[in-house]
Parts: sequence; structure tokens; C-alpha cells
Amino acid sequence: MTTTNVGAVGGICAIPGLLLLLRLYRSGVHNGWLIVAAAGYAAVIGLLLALARRSSTTVTDEGVVVRHTWRTTAYRWSEIADIRFEQVSPPAARITIHGATLYDARRRRVVLPYLNDRNVAATARATAQLRNRWVAGRDR
Repeated sequence: MTTTNVGAVGGICAIPGLLLLLRLYRSGVHNGWLIVAAAGYAAVIGLLLALARRSSTTVTDEGVVVRHTWRTTAYRWSEIADIRFEQVSPPAARITIHGATLYDARRRRVVLPYLNDRNVAATARATAQLRNRWVAGRDR
């Protein structure tokens, strides 16, 4: 998630928080509890945004590093069995998202965060470039 997206999502999340505080104020909640509620809401939203921003895909000379909220996994070029551009959204989803996936040496599918057609305009081309880099890197 880019800094701009974090700001936009944070702004959107502020509206329900303000509506909640307004409703609490109108129902007669003491000012001290309003401050506690506002701080708690801001902390939860901030934590969720920080966790979402933490996911990333990084391509290095050694391979691909996939970072999720709680873990980071590095795949050396020689440990990658395949890189593809395919559907990454769940089959039951209302929208279809295509993105980059890699298959490790055990043929486990790993969806690469943010390398999809909703975040990168030319994802198919970016996946092809990543695949070319993989082919060059695995032959070292």
C-alpha cells in the first residue's frame, strides 16, 4: 500500500470514527470517555493501516522477497520453480484480479503482494520482466 493510499484510506476511516464520537456525545457520554474512544479507534485503525502497508514484494539480485504482515520469506532464484501471471482473486470473489504468482521448489503457490492489475497498470508486462529476471538469475 503506497503512502498516498494509506492517507486516503486513513481519511476514509476517520469519517466513521467521527460519526461514532458524535453519536456518543449526543447520547451523553462523558468527555473523558469520548477521548478514550477516539484514542482507541485511532489506535486500531492506525495498527491496521500499518499492517497493510507492511506487505510487499521486493526483487533483488539474489531473488524475490515476499513480506506479509507477520513473516518475511526470501526465495532465491534457484528455489523458484515458476513465475506466472494468473488469477489471484478467490474464485467466489465478485471481481477478478490477475497478478503475479511464484511457485517455489515444492510447487507451493505464492501470490506476490501488490503485483496485480489493481495496483500496477502493466502487471502482465511487469510479470514478464520478473520472469525474464528469474530465468537469468537461476542460471547463475
